[in-house]
Amino acid sequence: MNINTRSGLIVPQDHVEWLISRYGFRRILLAVLTQSMRKNRLGTRKRPMPKGAPPETAYLRRDIGLPPDPPSPRYWDLR
Repeated sequence: MNINTRSGLIVPQDHVEWLISRYGFRRILLAVLTQSMRKNRLGTRKRPMPKGAPPETAYLRRDIGLPPDPPSPRYWDLR
């Protein structure tokens, strides 16, 4: 463990050591890995809307005064 030479300095290493002493290394490692997998799961994070792109929902389009999207063609109308 490193020696803190400044009084009142909060070192994250001290907190991690306290958590490991209280809950054990395995539980802390599993919690950290689980949380990182939840945050980094592919496909779940919504990509930011590019600048100048129209709003995606009809409610937003209506609220800012844009006309509604035209209905998309149905599959059976494509023949």
